Amino acid sequence: MASRLRPLLVVLVLLPLFASRAGAETPGAQLTPLKRADYLQHYMDASMYQEAWTTIVQTRAGDVLYLNVIVTNIGVVSGASVFSFSLSPADGGPVVFRKFEKGQDDFHQTPGTPSIRVGPWSSSFGLGTTPTTLKGHEEDVSIDLAITPWVPGVKVGKGEQTYEGKKWLYMIQVPRGSSAGTLKVGGETYDLTGDAYVDHAAQDFLSPDVTTVWNTMRLFAPDYTVLMLQFGVKPDYGGGMTQMLVVTDRSGFVAASTQFTSKGSSMKPDPDGCARAR
Repeated sequence: MASRLRPLLVVLVLLPLFASRAGAETPGAQLTPLKRADYLQHYMDASMYQEAWTTIVQTRAGDVLYLNVIVTNIGVVSGASVFSFSLSPADGGPVVFRKFEKGQDDFHQTPGTPSIRVGPWSSSFGLGTTPTTLKGHEEDVSIDLAITPWVPGVKVGKGEQTYEGKKWLYMIQVPRGSSAGTLKVGGETYDLTGDAYVDHAAQDFLSPDVTTVWNTMRLFAPDYTVLMLQFGVKPDYGGGMTQMLVVTDRSGFVAASTQFTSKGSSMKPDPDGCARAR
């Protein structure tokens, strides 16, 4: 219930944005189409470099799947690259989590495709509305996923922020797409037909060092999508909130903003002990 009520509260606060198809004309929220290089690695020559490509799938059955490809130079001796996923079953059963950690040098990319790979796990990113794929097999896990975007990927503004010399980059590779494929894990097979989202972020700092609260939302309605990201910035790094909101329908961008208000009516701990808005 928590994940359903919170998005409704946010949408009610933002209803004035739907009065016209604002898109790139919305003041303070210019949308910049992604170029080929935006899908690939943005290596930062800093001691706390981290970069992640995150895919979220909500299946028709109601399962929610988070998949991450991560590369970082943080480590005791050297950095690492990781493929991981968590599956939250629709029936409320235990979350299924797997992580496959490799060396930093096991991360590879092919700019011409563009595609990235960590060990046997690979993702090929479709430009514009060309399908994005994620495939691989290791131990008792195999994934074969294809996502067809409704609309092309974008950056909100320049897609970057700087906090007293610390840099954060953010690209929305697939604002909303239709997913198809399968996940096999532990002898079970899950149909991944449904809705999906893909984003891509890089930074040269540890999030707890610079930021305070984080609020994120991806609302998949039948014919439109609401994407929200907010995080507080510590006073030593400028204070205030970094936030963005993007609304799409099946044919394009309806609205975008960096100035809005969201509020949850109450908080409820989830089974892992984290507080979530209701």
